[in-house]
Amino acid sequence: MHDSYRRRLALDACPELEQTHQLLRGYAQVLARRTDADLPDWISIACDVQLPGITGFARGPTADLEAVIVGLTAHWSSGGTEDAVTHVKEIKRQLYGRAGFDRSAK
Repeated sequence: MHDSYRRRLALDACPELEQTHQLLRGYAQVLARRTDADLPDWISIACDVQLPGITGFARGPTADLEAVIVGLTAHWSSGGTEDAVTHVKEIKRQLYGRAGFDRSAK
């Protein structure tokens, strides 16, 4: 069986899984499009379906929706800075011997 066929069988067998799948695809499109109109619509739909996990996740941004939309639509990103900070922390952990698993423990 092909993976897409198995996925279709699973989605057809469970309506909640199908709804979750559609909502996650919709959220991915919101992130890809990066427009301010898409997020409130997605939040409204996700809250209406009352799926555990998804509904709670969708309610989170409503506390400061304006800031979330600005973060979504801004053309600049702090990703490069965050990457550099993570790299420095990793080096620091290696220097202090706290990186990775202790290979001497049995």
